[in-house]
Amino acid sequence: KDSRPIISYNIYQTVLVALAKAHQFNHMNSLLVRMRRRGVRPNVYTYNSLLKICASHKIPRWKEALSLLSQCQREPGVDPDLITYTTAMRACARGKQAAKAMELFRAAKDLGMKLDVYFYTTAMDACAKDTRRNSW
Repeated sequence: KDSRPIISYNIYQTVLVALAKAHQFNHMNSLLVRMRRRGVRPNVYTYNSLLKICASHKIPRWKEALSLLSQCQREPGVDPDLITYTTAMRACARGKQAAKAMELFRAAKDLGMKLDVYFYTTAMDACAKDTRRNSW
């Protein structure tokens, strides 16, 4: 019998957010794997919280944001929502990655999501911040 203590979703969530805030993205990803192995599934709120940290980081963490979005899309029973796409797009905008942001824009649109003013504003911001104007 497994004698390891049962760790709740809330504890995992708290530690994941702390790792992301401390720029420990490798440890964060390792914990996500360990979390799944122990039968505790991250949900859309888990991913949105981590994406928000990537998007608001001093050094834009757009690569980490895209990786998290990809994990979210593959996670059984988890459907990325408009907040997920908007926040990942914001990380790309801050990283001056308009082409990546526009890929997310098209993906959300193709999924039939009801796009809101924040989504469109984030897309425009991505285009405005990219110095390679024709990259998208």
